[in-house]
Amino acid sequence: MYPKVKIIIADDNKEFCNFLAKYLRKYNNIEILGIANTDEEEIDMIENLKPEIVITDLLRNNRYTGLDIIKKYYGTKNSPEFLVISADREQDVITDEIKVAGYIKKPFIDYNITYESLIKIRNQLIDKEYLEWNDRYHNNEIIELNKYFIDKEFKTMEKLGIKIKNKIYTECEFEVVYIQLLKYYEDEDMDEEELMKVKDLENTGVSRKDYNDLMKKFGNIIQRRE
Repeated sequence: MYPKVKIIIADDNKEFCNFLAKYLRKYNNIEILGIANTDEEEIDMIENLKPEIVITDLLRNNRYTGLDIIKKYYGTKNSPEFLVISADREQDVITDEIKVAGYIKKPFIDYNITYESLIKIRNQLIDKEYLEWNDRYHNNEIIELNKYFIDKEFKTMEKLGIKIKNKIYTECEFEVVYIQLLKYYEDEDMDEEELMKVKDLENTGVSRKDYNDLMKKFGNIIQRRE
């Protein structure tokens, strides 16, 4: 179950905002953080409430200040996504330099299109977050094992069939080493079936104490990174 998608609604038409908010509140996966009727309120809510998605109009008091707010945040770190609801045609006001996550043209009768657009954007955010994590997990070199372990511990790992490369490890590579070590792990809380899967240290030349000390150090590294 995904957490609720956090949104604000920004439009100078108070009646429209209230009606849309009432409609969206019936969905338990939508959390409305606030309703803004002015530029100042919209900016304040973006800054302080940190919505994932802002439902916004473009034209206020005959000026495209809603569009100016989109431009203000576009491309910045931790910017919310914008779902525009406007009487203008998208191609008339949104240039190639700016891309919004969704666009709904007023007037419309079926308010379900708003909910569907929010969920579509939320799913895109989840996909983006996963791709960014996956890239970091496999490609970002972050753990230099030579800073944590001494020669004796490297030799212990080698006896267990684990050859440590002279490089900075990615999170994925570090986990692979840790999983290989876990094959020898045992404790008193394990049942008989679990103990049968534990690899025996007897023929490795590694004592249980040396192994436990090594695992403790790996655990400390993991704890520091969390």
